[in-house]
Amino acid sequence: MKVPDILLVDDESGQRENLRNYLEPRIKCNIAEVSNAQEAIDFIRKNPCDIMVLDIKMPGPGGSGVEVLGVSKDLPIVVLVYTNWDSDQVYKQCMERNIKGYIAKSDSLTIIGEKIVKELKEKKIYFPI
Repeated sequence: MKVPDILLVDDESGQRENLRNYLEPRIKCNIAEVSNAQEAIDFIRKNPCDIMVLDIKMPGPGGSGVEVLGVSKDLPIVVLVYTNWDSDQVYKQCMERNIKGYIAKSDSLTIIGEKIVKELKEKKIYFPI
């Protein structure tokens, strides 16, 4: 049984922690976390991952999540953007890179959780706890 690998990319450790705390009791998976775009780019170039939950507006090295999308678009990773950035221009840039969802952080964790489950089921690697 291949357990899914999920990467959480967010500069706010509390956001990563909330998402991890939501997912771990519900889904058998491996969760990795990084805090900026450069770490995300380095991670996805070296490590296979099934789903990446990506914040867009992040300070620090490597630019924003949009730069991460530029690298991930050629990899077999399902990308779900999970952000507070409400911008039509950024939304369009994300959609042009074939993301699977653009979810506002202000929405319930249930919404991003349901989207992750949906994508894992489509990949046939969903294992509830």
